[in-house]
Amino acid sequence: MDGAEELGFRSRVDLNSNTTIGYTIAQANNRDGARLSLNKAYIRPFLERNNLFINMYSQVTRILIDKDTKKVTGVEYIQDGKNKTVNVRKEVIVSAGAIQSPQLLLLSGIGPEEDLKEFDIETVVDSPRVGKNLMNHVSYSVPFIVRNTSHTKQLSIGTVKEYLITRDGPLSSTGLSQVTGLVRTKYADPNEDNLQDLQMFFEGYLANCSETGYFREQVTTGELRYVTFTPTLLVPESRGTITLKSKDPLSYPLINLNYLSYPHEVDTLVEGIRMAINLSRTDALKPYQLELDTTPVKGCEDLEFGSDDYWRCAIRYNTNGENHQAGTCVMGPDPQTSVVDPTLKVHGVEGLRVIDASIMPNVTRGNLNAPIIMVAEKGSDMIKISWGKHNQTLI
Repeated sequence: MDGAEELGFRSRVDLNSNTTIGYTIAQANNRDGARLSLNKAYIRPFLERNNLFINMYSQVTRILIDKDTKKVTGVEYIQDGKNKTVNVRKEVIVSAGAIQSPQLLLLSGIGPEEDLKEFDIETVVDSPRVGKNLMNHVSYSVPFIVRNTSHTKQLSIGTVKEYLITRDGPLSSTGLSQVTGLVRTKYADPNEDNLQDLQMFFEGYLANCSETGYFREQVTTGELRYVTFTPTLLVPESRGTITLKSKDPLSYPLINLNYLSYPHEVDTLVEGIRMAINLSRTDALKPYQLELDTTPVKGCEDLEFGSDDYWRCAIRYNTNGENHQAGTCVMGPDPQTSVVDPTLKVHGVEGLRVIDASIMPNVTRGNLNAPIIMVAEKGSDMIKISWGKHNQTLI
């Protein structure tokens, strides 16, 4: 963050404010120095409720829908190799994510009619946008060799004791990955002057790692230490698709990513790479002697290393897809251009909602964890209102 300040960026910005451009320590789901998963936060405290049943080792295979009334009647699933059915009185909520939610709808007869006919699946609702509009954040990791590790803090017995006793210290941190940068490039929309179009991630392993597992053993292989600065495209225009490979519910769907379909997406990442290199050369980071790894990317050897054309080639050969898939059951008012309505109910079906990242019309400009939790919280309020269990007005 000190290096970012040298380059003119704001640092230690508040990610909850209305001006987030700059560098900061990202928030995380932590409690008492340990990761707090959503399972631990939302499910474990309520395992004893008599209206909650969790079927482990189960795979939902189809949503059962009455073809005449278009009302959901049940769900089929496989558990321990056996086909089972659960009947539904009110509604089903699909939360299988941007890959499997559209796959499940397609297997259940909800999707583009021409696609369903290909697999001899009876069309219940001709919904042309199921599986369309797949988005993700695309990135490129710029590797740097750490030539001087003498300035880095090494783990010690005291570090472990500090964590065990106080749940604080380096072991309560996520390391370099807790630092993030939200920046604008020259390709950003000029009408959105307060919004970022690029995010910078950081990763690396600066502690001495043990070959055998014994604590504090020094690495003796002579392997180099690396850190990576990873510019990430936050406003992708490219759109992919999710389609069926077969009508077998245990078969993976076909994922057409269609990344980097527009040249300016690549150019945005090239500018991000330049930002990463400039950051590595700041006075704040000089003590670590970060050296850009000049090993050419396979397939780009004939291009001048470091040129724009080289980086464009490298981005297309070493494309990173973040785990930020979204948009494949998009929300909107028109059944021809969307899959779910503004209350997350599937168009044309009674008793079926989708509540996950697949409903996003556009992927958010940053990590998806908090936005997805917000979608779920909003969705839960909508469900309560639908069944008269919520006395607040939905805003």
